[in-house]
Amino acid sequence: MKDGFSPDRLDAGQLLHEVDRKKMEGIRRARELFEARQRVEGLEKANAILEPSCAELSARVDELEVFRRRYEEIVNSTTWRLTRPVRWALERFASIRRRAKRLGARASVAVETPIPAGPAIDVVACDPKVLEDIAQGIDLDHYQKQLGPWGATLDHRMAAAHYLTLGRAEYLDPHPDFATRHYLFLHEDVRRAGIDPFWHWLVYGCKEGRVALPHVRRVAQREYKPFVSAVIVGIVDPETLERQIGSIRNQTYRKIEILVVDMEENVGTFHRDDDVRVVSCLKGSDDLSLWQAAFREAQGDVIWLREHDVQPEANFVERLVRHFADASVQMAFGSSSAGESDVVPVIWSAGEWFTTSFAEADLAPEIDGCLMRRHQVDHKVWQTIASRHTGKTWFFLAELMAGGQLVLDASTGISCDEARSTPTQPPEFYKEYQFLIAHLRRKWGIPETAVRRLAERLREMFESTSTGSTVFEDVFDLDAILRVQHEPRHIVFNVLGFMLGGGELFPIALANGLLRQGYMVSFLVLDDTRTDPDVLALLDRAIPIYSMFEAKEVGVWRFVLEIHADLIHSHICLSDLPFFPDDKTLTVVPYIVTLHGSYECVTLGEDMLARLRRDVTLWVYLAEKNLAHLRGPDGSVPCGDIVHIPNGMTLDPRPFPLTREQLGIGPEDFIVAVASRAIPEKGWVQAAQAIERLNKEDPSRPVHLLLCGTGDCYEQYREELGRLPNVRLLGYQDCINGLYRMADCMLLPTRFPGESFPLTLIQALQVGTPAIATDVGMVRSMMTADDGGLAGEFLPLDADDATFENAIIAAIREMMDDAKWTEFAQHARACGQRYGMDRVVAAYNRVYRRFLDVEA
Repeated sequence: MKDGFSPDRLDAGQLLHEVDRKKMEGIRRARELFEARQRVEGLEKANAILEPSCAELSARVDELEVFRRRYEEIVNSTTWRLTRPVRWALERFASIRRRAKRLGARASVAVETPIPAGPAIDVVACDPKVLEDIAQGIDLDHYQKQLGPWGATLDHRMAAAHYLTLGRAEYLDPHPDFATRHYLFLHEDVRRAGIDPFWHWLVYGCKEGRVALPHVRRVAQREYKPFVSAVIVGIVDPETLERQIGSIRNQTYRKIEILVVDMEENVGTFHRDDDVRVVSCLKGSDDLSLWQAAFREAQGDVIWLREHDVQPEANFVERLVRHFADASVQMAFGSSSAGESDVVPVIWSAGEWFTTSFAEADLAPEIDGCLMRRHQVDHKVWQTIASRHTGKTWFFLAELMAGGQLVLDASTGISCDEARSTPTQPPEFYKEYQFLIAHLRRKWGIPETAVRRLAERLREMFESTSTGSTVFEDVFDLDAILRVQHEPRHIVFNVLGFMLGGGELFPIALANGLLRQGYMVSFLVLDDTRTDPDVLALLDRAIPIYSMFEAKEVGVWRFVLEIHADLIHSHICLSDLPFFPDDKTLTVVPYIVTLHGSYECVTLGEDMLARLRRDVTLWVYLAEKNLAHLRGPDGSVPCGDIVHIPNGMTLDPRPFPLTREQLGIGPEDFIVAVASRAIPEKGWVQAAQAIERLNKEDPSRPVHLLLCGTGDCYEQYREELGRLPNVRLLGYQDCINGLYRMADCMLLPTRFPGESFPLTLIQALQVGTPAIATDVGMVRSMMTADDGGLAGEFLPLDADDATFENAIIAAIREMMDDAKWTEFAQHARACGQRYGMDRVVAAYNRVYRRFLDVEA
């Protein structure tokens, strides 16, 4: 045992800490091994690339040696000596040489280069049905260009035959929207079945929504035209302002608003044009206040701050704004000089940038040269830079980037009328940079080599401009920076996507809460092809969104290391599978899984479950039934690997956007509200039929059913259930607390097998609305107050449709009794107080710190 460690000498807390320490020690060793493997693989790839080149170079050297010997033989020959007068004449009379060249040119024009014949194409070897389908789907022009001149001789049918017999093996792409190699890489079932990938995509893949292009090409195809706010911060003088406004108006990108932000005494003298919005700040406002006003008043998704008299190229915004189609990109920089159109943009994760290339970056960048994704800036950031001057720009940009990516696009740029010089900087400049570098070392773990390089550059600047007796060590303490330790706080949420469901909404609420606690949070989305914009809008815009498709292209573990993730927090079973594909998997950062019920809805092989039990760092469960896949033969669970954390939600004070009157509901009528996904397992049909029967059997007090949500069956339900009297389908609604305030009762008629800790039930209890819910997962516990009182009625889980419908009717009748409703409502409010998001955030913070703070 290390350091005399003995389990019988420790209490439960100490023993748990020792278990966590051992886990982290194993993770750190796995990471070292993984990185070593990556280096070896890199060297092997480099060798594989260089080896053919070396062989080719050696062959060329041999050819040159043969040529040299032949040349010497010619020069020393009798023929060479006898033709010397002729060569002299040719060199002497240039006109003869020009004439010969013209004749040669004419001769070359007269000769047509024959188109080379293509390979033989075996049409008979092709399946007739597959051949016909591909011939109809192939993009002939796109395919011909990949074949060279002879490809122009092919028609659709012969091009399809070539792809089937030859092109597929060469990974040619038969359509601009389809990449053969990538489709086979992503879809293992197609690869194993031996099905032609393009045919599969044409017949099945498109309908199934399968991805057929690499991430970069998919992003490039998106029609992304965001609104851009160009904000001129501070008026230097009227002439400069006019040049700044003119350079914005001159942009080829048209979806731009122009704002001018300055103190009221300055903007009062400015001639206001119709296309320029002016924002005045209080007298005496500093640069920081103007920046705050710019972010507060800007309406665009992307913001362009203009502080200096620089001249951007006309395509500056158009070239940079396209990169924000990738939801992980938080910032895009142009060149500090004229752009070069053939330059390929470079994308960096913020962590990779600050730990490597930042050491050579411009120490005093002009913020005019970049576009930023606009989001709410935390007040702590404004407070920190309030006392800064020279170092504020990089600090501000680093906080805006958070865990996202930045793009360096030198295809466009800005230029200054005057060359920049290195001014003499006051001591505060170097002290502020000491603070900045220490902050970035704490945030990203900048290595010592990069810190020393930055210190060296600052020293060179200091010594080239300093004229006093002060030495560099008086204004910059390198040792103090090197004593700063990395504080890991970058959490990557591994989620299914942005769609309606508890396993999708809870991570959003938790991530937003963690962001306010100072964590960097990023999302890694398994399926980014079915995004519900209403659900996406719930996520704080400061949180970058990565695609699992992009991660798979480079390898998921390598990807999380490249974005400098400190911990992965998964919320869906399917998102776990790419991380643990085989027994060679190494968990290189702590991997935590919250069980929302998805493991009960899928069947996994025992080998996969064994890998998950072995490699997942910690399981967070909501209900006992979530642990079925972790139990041993005797029913036991690994006590050191599980923890129970109830769900929670942030209470929304907004009223529901529709009133009873607007919905045509009387003030004394009884409202039953459902907020869930529109799928059969959620019981919308049974609820609607129960309401119809209730109103027919006793019309004295009308009962109304409000169905809120979206899902696979929503359109079908709108057509079928929307015709029923007193049933209203309201689609997606984001004000669920407000819905339940208006309703008399919430209904959760679910028979979904993964139901564990329903968020919609929490939202009803938070506002004191009684509930009728299926007795599944933790529902009974959620609806039981500390004194044992119940917040409503329960429905049977294992019942047929008729029995289930009867149970709903009986429960609603019980709920309509005023005395019982009052008792239920009292207990509902008491139960709801347990499920605030602040408690949940605090609980997860404790879990994260178990692994991020432990020393191996």
